[in-house]
Amino acid sequence: MKSLLAAAAVAVLLGTACTDSEVRSGPKPPPAAAEWAAADPADIDFTSRAVPGGLEILEKDKPVSRIMSARPVVERTAFVKEGRQFIVRSRAADPMAGPAIIELFDSRSGTRRAVIGANEIFHGRPAWAAAFADPLR
Repeated sequence: MKSLLAAAAVAVLLGTACTDSEVRSGPKPPPAAAEWAAADPADIDFTSRAVPGGLEILEKDKPVSRIMSARPVVERTAFVKEGRQFIVRSRAADPMAGPAIIELFDSRSGTRRAVIGANEIFHGRPAWAAAFADPLR
């Protein structure tokens, strides 16, 4: 009976195993992720710069909005959706103070549209934050 269960477990594992190419290339991003790819700076009129307490969004070098990130240390930013939206990854000055926070903002108004912890992103979901997730350890 035990050998029959062991054989069944091996058969299930073999049937669900990843191929070599899947292991080498990693998981495929969800189809919606392409929609959230970083905008090409040459194609947009927006730029950003650090200011005390956050970031300032400029359109053709004129300030249009100011963003306050959830944490004081901004690690990474990107314009998405042809520059209409802006993603910020920030964390506390003390790395032991918790995970990074990823926020989605409207570029023109500075309105926060969504927020998620970097450790809460699983299997590329939500798609807008997938590129900012904590790396797998």
